[in-house]
Amino acid sequence: MGTDADNIGDLGAEVELYLGEEWEKHMITTSTAVSIPKGLPHYPAMINTIDRRFIYVEVSCARKYSEEALPVTKKKLDNIPVMGWNSKYRQNMINLAFTRKGAWGYGPTNRDDSGGHLAFIRGNNPGFDFLIMCESLKRAPYRFGPNPEKPHAHPMPEILFFVGNDTDNLSDLGGEAEICLGKEKERHVITRPTAVVIPGKLAHCPLTITRVDRPFYLMDVRPFGTEMPGIGKL
Repeated sequence: MGTDADNIGDLGAEVELYLGEEWEKHMITTSTAVSIPKGLPHYPAMINTIDRRFIYVEVSCARKYSEEALPVTKKKLDNIPVMGWNSKYRQNMINLAFTRKGAWGYGPTNRDDSGGHLAFIRGNNPGFDFLIMCESLKRAPYRFGPNPEKPHAHPMPEILFFVGNDTDNLSDLGGEAEICLGKEKERHVITRPTAVVIPGKLAHCPLTITRVDRPFYLMDVRPFGTEMPGIGKL
């Protein structure tokens, strides 16, 4: 993911990534999500050029980490051509299409505008179902959701990543957010890069961006495919 909040789609670098037993070579130059289903050989990954630092995020659904080392030689990699649209694993490469998310984006009860952009990754084209949303945040206050003052719950787990984009100081979020968890509406204030793990059926929200000193990102990851909130009596 690129760190230019005005042009997130531009990675600012060129990354060479290999996928599959065929060692398909893919060149990544824009903000991109790569799905790696269980058992799919992947790597090496090499940064060939870098004009601007970028952010790399890895999310795994596995309960236990394991890997098998596969043999490869640099001579073999050098002889592999770069693959294009007709490659076997092209469907595993998802270019993030960031669009401007303006006021009224959530509907008639929430006209807030963070001044940022939003990208969705959804569906089962890469071989498994999931949902990831990534949004840049440029101004506050900004409330999330079609009913911004009410909590809701999802049937499956959800992870919220609050990520700063100052690559010289990744411990600085660049702003402040408030989120309520549980039926008690336990209030938490987020001022550093943070992952909020929300178990299935746990009530959460309101979620509000209360201060933006420097643009930062929010990633909403639902690795088990829940796309719509399950609204209940909370």
